[in-house]
Amino acid sequence: RELAIAVPVRFVPWPPFLFFVAIVGAFVGTLVPPAARKRKWKDFWRAVATAVIVTVIVQAFAMVLVANNSEFRLLGFELDPFQMLPATLLGVLIGLGGFKSLEALRKMPPIDFWKKGKEGGSGE
Repeated sequence: RELAIAVPVRFVPWPPFLFFVAIVGAFVGTLVPPAARKRKWKDFWRAVATAVIVTVIVQAFAMVLVANNSEFRLLGFELDPFQMLPATLLGVLIGLGGFKSLEALRKMPPIDFWKKGKEGGSGE
């Protein structure tokens, strides 16, 4: 006699790889505005840095939510940050807002790093 037992198996990528995929998505998302000639290339690397920082924070937050039996919703869709496609989508969407995040950070007075030495910050 045979007894068949159905066991659901779910493969989850290695979490550091999910962060890498989200960061690549942020880079790709940040490429879109300058490539479409909506933004200038001179602020590109600072926008990438901003998008990467925000992506890592949001990806970590989303992973904590889902790991604790909650859900992560973005634009009305439930996303699983432990899967590669949603992690990439999250990075791309944040990357698309990279220039806007950079502009918001520039308006904050104590952050001299983003001003590229215009008002100091070099320690001299």
